[in-house]
Amino acid sequence: MHLLTILQKERSKKTCIEVADYIRNDKERFAELIEIIIGKDIEMANRAAWVIPSIADKNIDQLIQPYLKTVIELLNQPVHDAIKRNVVRMLQFTTIPKKLQGITLEYCFQLLNNPKEAVAIRVFAMTVLYNLTLQEPDLAHELYDCIEMHMEGALPGYKNRGGKILKALSKMKS
Repeated sequence: MHLLTILQKERSKKTCIEVADYIRNDKERFAELIEIIIGKDIEMANRAAWVIPSIADKNIDQLIQPYLKTVIELLNQPVHDAIKRNVVRMLQFTTIPKKLQGITLEYCFQLLNNPKEAVAIRVFAMTVLYNLTLQEPDLAHELYDCIEMHMEGALPGYKNRGGKILKALSKMKS
């Protein structure tokens, strides 16, 4: 079955799971999914991006590594929020190599500091940044200040995740 054919079915959790099962650990099928995500058809790109978290649960690290730079670059392009949200969500569960950590930090800090971004995007970016501070503890102060700066007046999702990460960062700072 062709991936695009499955994605063209109804937009549902069932279809999402069907696509994730179809891809499994198949590198060629995953490459096809990435091509759809970065393609011109916005509706299909959104549907394809929606599958990423379902694959991330199964072990996306091996599949995504060859395309990691490409998907990280999507965070700095004018793409639909669904694509950004699912890319950042996936990055929470991905090992980001040293050579891509700088650009990931830059884009995730931009997302986190932009109050116009959807809360889910900002929260996932916050987690990616926290994960990177575990490898580079010198970033803890900057991330702490950034999260704290946006806590007042933030929506509950931001406050919840922000509070947990601030608590963890406090332990790192001391």
